[in-house]
Amino acid sequence: MKKIFKAIAAAAMAAIVAFPGSAVLAKEIMYVANVDNAVYLRTAPASDNYIITIPLGAEVESIGWQRGSDGEGYNQVVHQGMRGWIKTRYLSYSAPGYYRVSAPANVGYEVMYVANVANSVYLRTGPASDNYIMTIPLGAAVASIGWRRGSDGAGYNQVIYMGRTGWIKTQYLSY
Repeated sequence: MKKIFKAIAAAAMAAIVAFPGSAVLAKEIMYVANVDNAVYLRTAPASDNYIITIPLGAEVESIGWQRGSDGEGYNQVVHQGMRGWIKTRYLSYSAPGYYRVSAPANVGYEVMYVANVANSVYLRTGPASDNYIMTIPLGAAVASIGWRRGSDGAGYNQVIYMGRTGWIKTQYLSY
């Protein structure tokens, strides 16, 4: 037993020496947090190059940590099969409570979910508007409080998400 422990400790020390500034972590589930909309999945710590954006509340698998050349901590993560780096300050071990529907108590509404998109949808200021308030991630629950056809001919639901009211194309919502 003592020999096995020494072998494991030696292997761990060799990894730390071979990769200074990094720590080996067990695979851990974390969530994108502490951002308005999304984070960059970067190609390397402190890199300006990124692979994709990952929306607020998305689940990632953390597989390592390293300090970047900018002095900030970065977690190496896997998201939808893609591996990259996210600043540690934008991750949390608990899922943000943003998926809870928050509608006024005296307003009738239906709970619907963001669907039929790759990552997120825009919460728009009006039906068919080019202006948007924020993005809402795939799978998020919203309170649908109305419906109207936009000037583009598409259907739009008026929804409440995180206390904000706006419009989403009906095709991006599901029960």
